[in-house]
Amino acid sequence: MRIVIVFGRHETGKTTVLETIGRGLIEKGYTFSTLKDIHSTDFILDREGTDTFRHREAGALQTIAWGPQETGIIFPEKIKLDKILTYLKTDYLLIEGNLDIIAPKVLCVKNVEELNQINPLVIAISGVITNSKLNVDSLPVLNPKVDQKRLVDLVLKKSFEALPYPTPVNCKACNSNCQNLALNIISGKRRREDCPY
Repeated sequence: MRIVIVFGRHETGKTTVLETIGRGLIEKGYTFSTLKDIHSTDFILDREGTDTFRHREAGALQTIAWGPQETGIIFPEKIKLDKILTYLKTDYLLIEGNLDIIAPKVLCVKNVEELNQINPLVIAISGVITNSKLNVDSLPVLNPKVDQKRLVDLVLKKSFEALPYPTPVNCKACNSNCQNLALNIISGKRRREDCPY
């Protein structure tokens, strides 16, 4: 599974960019899952008073809400990403949020001050700022509503099968470390197959 991260501050267009990439992947015959990193400490999936909430209160380790249209598995804790990945059987995982994962990233910003979040894994700038004229050295600036094809083609070109997680493993079996290997894969100098894991 290939992982692409869409990140940026609040209200910068991350969800729109993620939707654009997802729809483009579907058009090209790929499947995808999404992971939304939620920072609010008040966020809970289940609500007091529901049957599933009562199951958890009774001590269930996991609760499964099995309805005619959806199934949800509720864990009473934050699950580690490596365990989450074992449940996913799609071509791509699109992550909304800046998780500490070595993977290609699309940075969404609404003003030039937010460009200070650029890091070596960023493959493009997108989001609200693309409604204005902006030029960023060495990075494409792509409007998700106008440049869908270019954005999706960039994701297809720069993404790669997930490196071992939790990263960095840094076993040096590739004669490098995970971060440098990823940067070299993104730039086309190395291949994912250079990592034996």
